[in-house]
Amino acid sequence: MEEDIKEHPFSTDTAEKHMVRHLCTGKQAETVEDFLKKLRKCASPLESLTDIYVTNEHDILLGVIDLAKLLKSDPARRLGDLMKNPVVTIHPHTDRERAARLAIHYELDTLPVIDKEKHLLGVIPTQSILKILHEEHVEDALRAAGFRHAHEGAFIDVLKARTLTLIRVRTPWLLVGLVGGMFAAFIVSFFEGALAQEVTLAFFIPAMLYMAAAVGTQSEAMYLRLYDTGNFRLKSYLIRETAVGFGIGLIASTLIFLFILLFLKNLTVALIVSISMLISTLMAVIIATIIPAILAKFKKDPAIGTGPFATVMQDILTVAVYFLVASFFL
Repeated sequence: MEEDIKEHPFSTDTAEKHMVRHLCTGKQAETVEDFLKKLRKCASPLESLTDIYVTNEHDILLGVIDLAKLLKSDPARRLGDLMKNPVVTIHPHTDRERAARLAIHYELDTLPVIDKEKHLLGVIPTQSILKILHEEHVEDALRAAGFRHAHEGAFIDVLKARTLTLIRVRTPWLLVGLVGGMFAAFIVSFFEGALAQEVTLAFFIPAMLYMAAAVGTQSEAMYLRLYDTGNFRLKSYLIRETAVGFGIGLIASTLIFLFILLFLKNLTVALIVSISMLISTLMAVIIATIIPAILAKFKKDPAIGTGPFATVMQDILTVAVYFLVASFFL
């Protein structure tokens, strides 16, 4: 089974760089006894050996055998009778993060790398998979904090970087949020009458913004995780995520409706806040799914640009919806 055979359009670090070559592979016609004899003499660069890959005489990958199963098998059995196929494979130019996520998704200890003719070129071992996941986690955290890539595609050293360098790399994306915040404040100024009429509405602006941002962040993370594996269709995913967003929004809006009704005893405010929260939560999910899809369509890395743009749009639309609903009731 070939997975992720196309090149990742934003890849700067491919699977080939993390691949271990010169493997101890078996042949389809070899017996278990013959292969184990060969294995004892084989100097494998792998730190641990859990999977045995079976190839033909042209080194074309045919299947895989779990080492534990191999050791328990009849010595006279042939490897071709024990191997499992199809095999989840990747190509040399597969992005390293997508490769690691595929390994996690299919619960693989190693991930074989093949060329277009299905020749086995090497494998990505367990240690490399874990290292990739750790490094990608750090990169994601830095991106979320507003850091960008420095020269040559690597993140700056946060501990050693100069103060002016840190200011320079963190400021651009933060300014995007600042501009969005100013625009949201501009929108609020149009509804000064609604606030003057019902000042209680101001108390729930932070809660509205938080829910939209939190739900949007979850949806964004889900989308990017699936995007890395490539195992989904945008249309069906969007429909499902919209339903999930509606369910979450319904629960949150019901709870805040009851809270306002019980403690503030204000039905009008309860209706305004709960209806606005339901709508803004639903919109946040859609925005967090559509924006990375659009960025990917225009060959821009969705992992970098989605957070700032989605947050700004969610804030602006949340405030606009909140006060439009308030204007309807007041």
